[in-house]
Parts: sequence; structure tokens; C-alpha cells
Amino acid sequence: MSHTLQLVIKDALFSEERHEIVIKTCRKIVGHFKRSEQASRKLIECQKQCGIPTHSLIQDVEVRWNSTYNMLERLLEQKTAVNLYSVEHDRIDTLSSSDWELMKNLTQVLKFFYEATLDLSFDNACISIVIPLIALLNRKLQFRDENESEVMRSMKTKLHESMNRRFAYVQGHAALITSTLLDPRFKKHIFEF
Repeated sequence: MSHTLQLVIKDALFSEERHEIVIKTCRKIVGHFKRSEQASRKLIECQKQCGIPTHSLIQDVEVRWNSTYNMLERLLEQKTAVNLYSVEHDRIDTLSSSDWELMKNLTQVLKFFYEATLDLSFDNACISIVIPLIALLNRKLQFRDENESEVMRSMKTKLHESMNRRFAYVQGHAALITSTLLDPRFKKHIFEF
């Protein structure tokens, strides 16, 4: 299921050219600090000056979407320090305010999938959780907040469509249905899925 979630995310999010451009820029920024000890030291100075945690930036691995999520999250946490560094040093790619906003939107939506993937990767995770997790993800994707940006709505719609296409088999899968029915955590909620 984790692999299928990876495909859902690739279908919906990383197929957008703007998303890809922003993510590539983030990779370059993180790579700049990973390749240069001097730049890393200067970033720590900027972090201290801004009063934010002196966490290292996280380099993603292209084939693992959750590492991209972690990279974006960390960059958002370090936004002030990275921006301060980029003002003081012109050797680094920069992100516009709309790029930062897009990253914020991406991480808000990816967080649903990140948490679901964590639930699936526990040592004691069992197949009875598959149907409820898919139902929960779909509910979160269908929820519309009046303050949501158009970008956020579009991402949620694409993710929801991809989820429906890639997980269509789940509703008729006898082993998944049986295991969910027999799991005491879900017995009372079975008709919600």
C-alpha cells in the first residue's frame, strides 16, 4: 500500500510543472548547504541570529516522496534563516513568497499521506487498517475549507482522483474487508468506510 500511495502522490503532485520547479529549487538550496561546510556554518549563524532551532536541512531522495516531504517541512521551519543567508550571499537559489506558499500548501496535503505511511510502517500494522486509512485520506481530501487556496483545492482534487483510481480494488477485496470487519477497533465504524 505504501508503494501505491507513492504513485498517488507522483500522479497528482509531482506531475505539475510548478511543483517540480519549486522542489528542484529546494534540492539545490539544500545541496548548497550539504556540499559546503562554510555555508553550513553561516546558516547556523543565521539560525541563531533569527532565534530558530539549529537543525540541519534535509536532502530528499527523489524516489522516496516522504523524504521530499521532510525536506520541505525542514525548509519551511528554516525559512527565515535561509532567506537571511540568501540576502547575505548571492551564490544560492532563492524562493519567492509564492514558492514558499506553495511549499506550505504541499506540506499540508502531504502530511495526510506522511502520517498514513507511518501508520502502515509500524511493526504491528495489519491489513485491517487499509480500508479505514483509505477512507480517512479520502475524507481529508474531500474536505474543503473556505480559506483554502485554489492551488490547495486543485491538489486535493487530483490526489482524490488518483486515490479512487489506484485503490478502486480495495472495496471489493475480500481479505481486506474481512480483516477490517474482524478488527475490534473498526467493528462499530464499518459503515463509515
